[in-house]
Amino acid sequence: MRWTGVISMAVFWAFTFTSISLNRWFTPLEFTFSKLGNPKLAVKPWIFQTGLVIGGIFMVLFAIHLVRVSSGKIDVMGGAYVLISGVFMALIGPIHDGLKPHDTLAFLTFWIFFIGMALFGIGKRSGLVTLPVLLGAIVGQLLPVWPHLGTLELYGLILVLMDVIFTPILK
Repeated sequence: MRWTGVISMAVFWAFTFTSISLNRWFTPLEFTFSKLGNPKLAVKPWIFQTGLVIGGIFMVLFAIHLVRVSSGKIDVMGGAYVLISGVFMALIGPIHDGLKPHDTLAFLTFWIFFIGMALFGIGKRSGLVTLPVLLGAIVGQLLPVWPHLGTLELYGLILVLMDVIFTPILK
């Protein structure tokens, strides 16, 4: 279960690239990825939505692994935050772009994940791996360098990928 975070992101990207191939209008320079799941905009939005649900399930499994390998309250709390983030990720599929709670849910998915991973790293005394990602997320959110929200979202997804790749190597 240690690599289910990586599997989560691989599933997300496989479904996302499939959806992008069907929706040639999409570019993160103009749109957020969630537009690929909007039934009013996308061709076969269920593809992107399904990727979020399956990816979210794998992220929940990753969070369960984090809790299982935890040895203290702080890292358990971090794993619990990641679990909530995984549930939120799965919910973004059916609560697609265009529905009122979508934007808040998507925003919280990222931030709860980053905070959870940072707490896990602190608890495992391996914050040097997870804290820079949280710091990068905060700095990235504050810098006005993004031509569109979609590029900030892509940056956030790269940070998530960094966390799920490097965290399984923590002992």
